[in-house]
Formats: sequence, structure tokens, C-alpha cells
Amino acid sequence: MNNSGKDEGIELPALNGDNPLGFLAALGVAAVLHQTGEKKIRLSWKRNVFWNPSVSGFAGNKNELVKKLASALKGRTVSKEAGKEEQKNKKAFETAKRNWNKAKKRKAEKSELSYLEEEMKHCEKGWQDALKNAAESPELALGQRPDVAKDVYCNFAQDFLVQSSRLNRIAVDMLAAFGSNAVVGRESNGKEKSQIEVTPFCFIKGSGRQFFLDTARCLMNKVEMREKEPLLFQEWDYLDETLSMRWDPLEDRRYALMDRDPTAGDNKSRTV
Repeated sequence: MNNSGKDEGIELPALNGDNPLGFLAALGVAAVLHQTGEKKIRLSWKRNVFWNPSVSGFAGNKNELVKKLASALKGRTVSKEAGKEEQKNKKAFETAKRNWNKAKKRKAEKSELSYLEEEMKHCEKGWQDALKNAAESPELALGQRPDVAKDVYCNFAQDFLVQSSRLNRIAVDMLAAFGSNAVVGRESNGKEKSQIEVTPFCFIKGSGRQFFLDTARCLMNKVEMREKEPLLFQEWDYLDETLSMRWDPLEDRRYALMDRDPTAGDNKSRTV
């Protein structure tokens, strides 16, 4: 911006536009502020040591900006009862899924496999129904991961479309960002899957018991105001050991390219 009295914006020097995580975080700041009703928000970039973003169109100061972001990112308040019901149904689904997988491995009779598969689907439906009351944001009710079956995806899309409007379409936009029922995944042998093909930004698909939507929910539950100046404005400390979305190149720590185990002791990957 020039010196003509125009809004010069709030710089976010901690967000490095050369880093995919920093770039996506900057887009997220603008998107979340817009969702809170700040319709004049604009994002620009300034070349320093790295490309750093600046947010204009926000009337408040840095602290007010962070408070508004933190409040929005926490999502809706979930009752303890709804949370307990969701966990109970989740455990039932995981048990049913394990039983079905075990039966497949031991090559059980077709009738048993069919029965266990139906039981698994029934438990999954129960968990998803409970998630609708327990998820911090509607689109997270899909479950642990976004690559759900096409019919499940379409049911959610129809529900979200009915509830959305021109001024409130966050859930349906998020669902569209996860993937599309027009494209489905394929097995290694080329056979078509029943699940949708998800966005290439989904890097965590179950390895190490870490799932994309599960991680998003956990991150939302960890949103808090830090005593220190928040990490939009200060250098990243990389003190967090878990809940990585794998968007930071520093977290691509492949064993074959390292001189020691990347999961052991003080050599574990850390994130922000």
C-alpha cells in the first residue's frame, strides 16, 4: 500500500508464502475472517526474506484479529453427552470393521462376510448419525477421512445444499473441497472403488492411525489464545509433536534419506 491513508493491512510475518503450510495458512486466515462476516478482507503479499502475507479490510488490531480467528476456528460447542455418544458409536464401528477384516483375512464363508459387512455398515451409519451432533463443524461428520462411499457423500451434499444459502455455504463448500462423487478411486488392479477420489491435499490417510478429518477435529479442539504473541506474528517454534497435516516440507522425513530413525527419541518430526 502507498502512503495516501489507505488501509496498509496487518502483516503476518510468521507465514512464509514459500512454504505450502504458510501459504495455505494465509489463505485460511482470509477465508475464516470472510466467513465471520468480514466481507472486505483482502490478502496481499510482500517480498521480504520470504513472501509474507498482509490482511487488509479488518478494522481491529492484531489481538482482535487473533481473537476472531480463534473463536471461529473452535467451531460450535459440543455437549459432553453428544461427545460420549459419538465415542461409543465410533468404538462399535471400529470393532465391527476389525471383525470384517479378520474374516476376510481368514477367507471366511461368503455368508459370514456378507453379514459382517452389513453389520459394519450399520455401525458406521450409527457413528455418522452421532457425529452430526458431536462434530465441531458439519462437514466433519463424514467420519475420520473424506474418501467416503459415493452414496454417503451424495447424502451429505444434499443435506448441506438444503441448509445452505448465498450467505451461509461453508459446509457445502468444504465438502466440495474434499473431493467429488464424479471421480472414484481405483484399486491397484484397476477395479473401481466405491469411495470417492479425494483432494491431492489429503496426505494423511491412516498411516500411523492418523486420518485427515480426525486430525482437523483434534486441531480445532486445541485452538486457544497463547500467552505469547501467536504464531501469525512470531517465528515458528516447531514444538508440537503430533497433529501434522504433512503440508510443511520439513515434515517429509523419509527414513531412506536420513542417517537415523525419524520416529525415535529426539529425532521425531515436529510441526506447528
